Amino acid sequence: MPPTRGVMTVLRHRLISAAIGLPIAVALAYIGGLPFAISVCAIAVAGAYELMLAMRRAKVEVVKEVAMPCIVIGIMGSYAFANDARSLFLLWCSVAFVLVFGSMSFHIFAHSDAAQLGGRTVSVCATSFTAAYVCMFSFMVMLRERANGRELMLMTLLTVWGADAAAYFIGGKFGGMKICERISPGKTILGSIAGASVAFLLAPTLTILMRSIPALALNSPTPIEALPIGLIGGIAGQLGDMCKSVIKRDLNIKDFGAIIPGHGGVIDRFDSLLISTPLIYFYAIAIS
Repeated sequence: MPPTRGVMTVLRHRLISAAIGLPIAVALAYIGGLPFAISVCAIAVAGAYELMLAMRRAKVEVVKEVAMPCIVIGIMGSYAFANDARSLFLLWCSVAFVLVFGSMSFHIFAHSDAAQLGGRTVSVCATSFTAAYVCMFSFMVMLRERANGRELMLMTLLTVWGADAAAYFIGGKFGGMKICERISPGKTILGSIAGASVAFLLAPTLTILMRSIPALALNSPTPIEALPIGLIGGIAGQLGDMCKSVIKRDLNIKDFGAIIPGHGGVIDRFDSLLISTPLIYFYAIAIS
């Protein structure tokens, strides 16, 4: 059956977005430093705003006066203390403390009539979750700040998004049995296998290519070291996508936004990285 006009429109928008966004993302990851950290922080703030609006439509109020500063401090602080484990630990303990008790204190001093029983408790939990979830972006900054961070960040972006593209196109073209139609109606077993396979093959291929480029050769992982990165990007990335779908189904929305044509919002585009990047960061520490 030929694809419908709507499917072709989404596909065209996805390709245009990839043609524009991918080179920018790769360039920023290559440059690293403060420009990369500021860009990641801006993306995180936009994602948090999307999540807050979605929750507000479900009558769940996130305390933005607490969540937003914690997100900015968490991500930019992670850049400042990326190579100082003690300071990084104290930073995250402080952010967690402020999130919990700051959002609770807000409801003491601010006029906020709860629309339902337990409304303030839900607000405190939603505030903490929003900031904690979006602050997973900080692992992108910390990964990039490692000695071989440029190479690892490039591999992470290309592997995760390569798996995402393969799962989307193969699953969309051939269909088949759904993974969990109740949560993510578009995800098929065949598409998931295709995404994981592409990531598993793409990671060692990328490191072979990097080792042929003088500027990247010294710090690139070996093809064997790259295989777990492919597994993480291909499997955990898809899990991150489905985890995001749990929230979308619960809030009864299709996408978190429309800022990225063909993909939706910031959370819709970066959901896979929010779970895979922390795991790749921990893997990088384990093998260093």
